[in-house]
Amino acid sequence: IKGIKSKINQHKFIQAKIYGYMDPKNTIKNINLSKYFNDDHKKYALAIANYKTSNLKKAVQLMDELILKYSNNPYFYELKAQILRENGYLNNALKNYSKAIEIIPNDGLILIELAQTQINYETDKYLNEAIKNLKTASLQENENQKLWYLLSVAYGRNDELGKSRYASGYSAYLKGDNALALSFIAKARKIVKPKSVEWYQLEDLEGRINSKK
Repeated sequence: IKGIKSKINQHKFIQAKIYGYMDPKNTIKNINLSKYFNDDHKKYALAIANYKTSNLKKAVQLMDELILKYSNNPYFYELKAQILRENGYLNNALKNYSKAIEIIPNDGLILIELAQTQINYETDKYLNEAIKNLKTASLQENENQKLWYLLSVAYGRNDELGKSRYASGYSAYLKGDNALALSFIAKARKIVKPKSVEWYQLEDLEGRINSKK
């Protein structure tokens, strides 16, 4: 019974999240009238709705209240981090993404968001760590277009231009733009060493694209 109640509770948090994202103004206006959601579900919906309507202070306050009660829920830290990052508070965002990863190590999607935060810094202080996080995330999320786009940016800033162009090519391939992908492959071939790992990766990607023609 306890497990069933926990699953129902998790499902209602997901529903509250969708409600907050899809109709933020109506959520702010009417969610507290709901008899279906409990107070915590309502807080979650309201945090998202306030975030979507640019009320940063209220959104963070509500997330802090939820984190205080559910200190081992990684997705609450993740959402707070997203809210902070998108409003330019990179240091606090980094702390919250790091806490989420501490709770669920190697989660691919959260690692991608953590890496994006690290890349968003104007300095290259976290660049190598961002690349490491994206490579770890690729073990689960190898067909994630955002991951490859971020890798292309990180490698480019790290002066690893062959890898950057390969990542750009893979990103374009995942978006369905094969012509652009082949263009990046051609550019990368001018840089990478023949018969290196990167060279064979380029051949493999080109083969995947040509096999669909």
